Amino acid sequence: MTQVLVLEDQIASRTALIKILYEISADIVVSEAADLQEAEELLGGSVTFDLFMLDINLDAKQPEDISGITFAKKIRERRGYEFTPVVMITSIVNLETAAYREVHCYQYIVKPFFSQDVEDVVNKVLRQQKQLEAVSITVKKGGINYRINTNDIVYVKAISRGVCLYLRYDHIEAPYISMSEAGRAG
Repeated sequence: MTQVLVLEDQIASRTALIKILYEISADIVVSEAADLQEAEELLGGSVTFDLFMLDINLDAKQPEDISGITFAKKIRERRGYEFTPVVMITSIVNLETAAYREVHCYQYIVKPFFSQDVEDVVNKVLRQQKQLEAVSITVKKGGINYRINTNDIVYVKAISRGVCLYLRYDHIEAPYISMSEAGRAG
């Protein structure tokens, strides 16, 4: 299941966004908030979110309001959410740079948004999530750490002081990894 927190003050936009999310995948679960307080309560709850979709301006009467960016900063401060995708949604285009620079947002969607734009972004997040869920092993080669998906390992051969991982398209010698460690990874 992919847990998504949607923070959007305008009910029509929030409803449309949630409808699009549920049409993308039956594995998406949405928690919705209409304001900063509701969003903070959800963030402090028991659900671990995989994606945040945040409106930047949560007070239509104040065009300079950036409550969504403030909330995104709070997300980034929480352990475990440093790299969780944050998608900023707004009709104020000139805040795009601030969203990228200040909260390292994953993507930016301008209102009125099109369902295809939302689908494209969410599908990227879902693909990335599946890749992260794949079992992998990290090996060092030439001073660089490589993460290898275990599905790419064809076989493992013992070598002096380590193993050689034969992959679909390459091989990597991994010194100081035992056969039993390599076997547990696969």
